Amino acid sequence: MLTGTLKNDINKLWKGGITNPLTVIEQISYIMFSRLLDMQESANERKAARSKKEFKRMFPKILQGQL
Repeated sequence: MLTGTLKNDINKLWKGGITNPLTVIEQISYIMFSRLLDMQESANERKAARSKKEFKRMFPKILQGQL
């Protein structure tokens, strides 16, 4: 069952003019993958804070103008 934020994101996709089911599945997969990465990053950050070790991000921040 879909509830909360994920359901709202899916509804936005449908209302935004995306009607091809494969495109919707692709977008939903991307949203879910991004959320899992964010959850893992948050867990790693909390773990580093508890152990008082340096926290190293999975994806380092890119400074503007370096692309």
